[in-house]
Amino acid sequence: MAMSGCLIRAGSTLTVVAASDETAREAIFFSEVMDPFVRAVLDAGEPWSAYESVVSLRSAMVDYLDWGPHGGAVFAAWSGLEDLYDTGQTPAPDAHAALRQAAIGWLARPFGADMAAYIEEWVAQAGQTSSAIIERDGGFWSSPS
Repeated sequence: MAMSGCLIRAGSTLTVVAASDETAREAIFFSEVMDPFVRAVLDAGEPWSAYESVVSLRSAMVDYLDWGPHGGAVFAAWSGLEDLYDTGQTPAPDAHAALRQAAIGWLARPFGADMAAYIEEWVAQAGQTSSAIIERDGGFWSSPS
């Protein structure tokens, strides 16, 4: 009986994993669906092009929210970075720099056993970055005085 598997490409490395492996399914989703949008963030010549890539990325993640082990956390992290633009409080170059930093970190993730811990750390760092900038510049809401 033939075993069903999936091929994952990470840079120049190819790995075959069992199709039933949830971590492998997530890794494939990251590589095939999310990474092209994240690379577009890095390729964007101006801040608003990078922003549009993240808007498209989050739209592509909707189904992943239902099944992905890190679905909600990853979605929220990218959303928080998108909010840096949406608040109108953070200068676009600063929002762009934060988005680029997160994109570089995202694309540096390992595959295999270490991926889940890396994603959790990436989510925490992205959240800290967006929170610190919103704390500095202001967000959507101001506290009542």
